[in-house]
Amino acid sequence: MLVFVYGTLLRGMCRFPALSHAEPMGPALAQGKLYDLGDYPGLRPGSDVVVGEIYRVDARTLDRLDGIEDYYPDCPESSLYLRRPIQVRLLADGRRLQAETYLYASPLPESRRIADGDYRRHVLEKQGGPQWMAAYGSNSSRQRLEARVGPVGERIVGCLPDFEMRLNTADPARAQVFANIRFSPGARCPAMLQRLNAQQMDTLDHYEGTPEHYLRVALPFLPDGEIQLQLVQLWIAHPDTLAEGIAASEAYLAHIRQGYREMGLDAAIAIRPD
Repeated sequence: MLVFVYGTLLRGMCRFPALSHAEPMGPALAQGKLYDLGDYPGLRPGSDVVVGEIYRVDARTLDRLDGIEDYYPDCPESSLYLRRPIQVRLLADGRRLQAETYLYASPLPESRRIADGDYRRHVLEKQGGPQWMAAYGSNSSRQRLEARVGPVGERIVGCLPDFEMRLNTADPARAQVFANIRFSPGARCPAMLQRLNAQQMDTLDHYEGTPEHYLRVALPFLPDGEIQLQLVQLWIAHPDTLAEGIAASEAYLAHIRQGYREMGLDAAIAIRPD
C-alpha cells in the first residue's frame, strides 16, 4: 500500500524511524490544507498544494502508523486522524497515484494554516533568522548567486542524499532547460550550502518562478565529513515544468561547472541531460 506522509513522519523529522522498513518513492504533492497543531501538523480537505513523501508500506508498518496517528479502523469516531485515500503526484516524473494519508478528524482554525504547505519548511522558518539554502545548479556558483541576492558568507559543501541533479525543467518563456533534482535512492547530489536572510530567499523565489516553475521546499542535507542530516531549504521543479529533449544554454552550463569546481568536484560530471 502507498502512504503519503506530510509531517513528523517525513525524513529528517522525529517519527521518521517508523518508516524504516518502508520503500521510499520520493517527494510528492497533494491537495488539502495543512495546519500547525504545535508538535505536529494536521491535514484537512482543501485546495492548497501540500508537500510530502510517498512510501510503500506493508501491513505491519501500516498498523504501526495507525497507532501513531491514533486511528482506530473499528472506531473512527474515537480517532484523532482518519486514514483516507487521496490523489498524489510524484515530483520526480509527474505521475498521479492514489495513496492513503491521515486526515485530521476535526475542523481547525484558519489562523493555524501553513500557507506554503510544507511542514519541514514551516518548522525551519518558525525558528526565525536566516535560513540555510542548498544550491545544486547554477546558484552553486558564488558569482551567479551573489549577482542575484548580494553577498553571501560561509559556504558548506555537501550533498542531497537519494537525489541526483538533472537538466529536465523547462522555462515556458525560453526554449531551454534548467537544473532540477530527482529522487534516486542511493544517489548523492552535490550541493553548496549557504545561509541567506529572508529578503535574499524571497529574491530567489522571484528568480526561480516560485511556485509555478520551482517550489521552495525543505529537504535533508548532509555536509561533507558529517553523519548527521540537517534540514535545509532549496528549490525543486514543479512537475508541470518537466521536459525532455531540450538543451541547456552554454552560459547556464558554465555557471554549473563553476559551482562544481568551487565544490572541488569534476565539472564534467555535472552535465547530465535527462
